[in-house]
Amino acid sequence: MREAWNRTCSRVISRRAKYANGNLVNPTGNEAEEKIKEWINLNSFVARLLSISLAPWTVLGVWALRDALEEESSGRKVECDIAVAKEWLQHGGPVLRQQTLAAENKEERIMAGGTLYQGPAKLCPERWNFWKERLSQISDQGGDVGKVASTTKTAMDQLEDN
Repeated sequence: MREAWNRTCSRVISRRAKYANGNLVNPTGNEAEEKIKEWINLNSFVARLLSISLAPWTVLGVWALRDALEEESSGRKVECDIAVAKEWLQHGGPVLRQQTLAAENKEERIMAGGTLYQGPAKLCPERWNFWKERLSQISDQGGDVGKVASTTKTAMDQLEDN
């Protein structure tokens, strides 16, 4: 069983590297759509594992949210990034929120922010609020990605109310 978890984590990290280099959103046609769906589904799966305490992969969620909200992107990449952020916050949001409020979080290089985020390199209320602000900005742009961003921000607001 442990080997299966390790393979899943390795697969996410491997896919993330390919995605970050644009390899998942640059193909054309059906291939691109399949790769994007696969990436979104894989992140959704890992976020669900985090939510039921089967895998302590908080950092993978932070990386996904950093890609989506702490870096500039456009076109298919922003659509995919926001869809991935939605999955993380919908399924792993309660765990991420709880860890955001944990006083013992220390700054770590692995949690470094993207180019748009200048706050501490850790999960903290400042970073959480930055993500919400970015989702508001993206939702103001309208279109499908704006709707997903708005829904995602609403989910974050609800997590704060719980």
